[in-house]
Amino acid sequence: MVELRNQLHKRLKTVKTYKDQKRFSAEVEKIEKLIAWLLLYTEWNRTKTLISNYSKLNHFVSAKDNRIHCTLSLTSSKDSEKGEGGTRTGRLSASNPNLLTLPNKRGVDLRKAFIPCDGFEFLSADYAGAEFVALAYVTQDPELIRIVTDGLSIHDENTKAVFGITPDDPDWNQKRKVMKTYQFGRIQYGGSDAEIFRKILVECPELKMTLDEFKVINRKYFEKHPVQAEWIRTQQEIALKTRVVSTALGFQRRLYGSDADIKKQAINTPIQGLIVHLINRAMIDIEDRLECEKTIFTYDFADL
Repeated sequence: MVELRNQLHKRLKTVKTYKDQKRFSAEVEKIEKLIAWLLLYTEWNRTKTLISNYSKLNHFVSAKDNRIHCTLSLTSSKDSEKGEGGTRTGRLSASNPNLLTLPNKRGVDLRKAFIPCDGFEFLSADYAGAEFVALAYVTQDPELIRIVTDGLSIHDENTKAVFGITPDDPDWNQKRKVMKTYQFGRIQYGGSDAEIFRKILVECPELKMTLDEFKVINRKYFEKHPVQAEWIRTQQEIALKTRVVSTALGFQRRLYGSDADIKKQAINTPIQGLIVHLINRAMIDIEDRLECEKTIFTYDFADL
């Protein structure tokens, strides 16, 4: 389906370069209708997945206390691919049900489905832009460090650099969304070009982006960040040779699978693994702080 949408987008943009566009008006209309149908199908599929994953949360409600008790795990196991162990980078994982990936997009915020008992409140805390800050200092990319130290938005800076536009451009919001998807998926999580191009088609359909246009984005980004590009190349080269990747604080992960999987984790693990160390330490500090201030805070990790 991705390839079909790519070809349709390419054809539309080719037709727009012709002088006599009236001759192709019928073809353009058919292409537009097919693209619209594909968008509806994609949205239907996403909605179907949401319903499948989260419409049965009531089945997990305990009859004893009317709460959901999911299972949290810190360590990876042989069954982690089934959601029964920790993530491979060391982050917490949740199962039965998974409450760590509740969607909050397109006006759907499933977190609102959860209501604390009388006298209790939900506490939510997170590091703003943690992965990006880790990426900047792990790679020692001077441009990324400048953005961090100056308190700028990486997505704004990427949009300006790659597309050469400013916030007053009519396509700013859509193109900024492209760069946000690209930054997280391609750079911080090590996704392949095909994976990230597919995500951009889903998240930013209005731009009707083609694969060739995506490749231009890829090239321009790394031209702007040569230090980061060299770090990625070196990391992947070492990982393919040793089948081991490490974080800045010494956590090591042995890698298995295809070369493509290993190259992805060579980028993902040093960033995500470092964030794991910080978040785990922060959770301990938060509990210590609450107890130090004599806050009434009784819980079991399974209750979270």
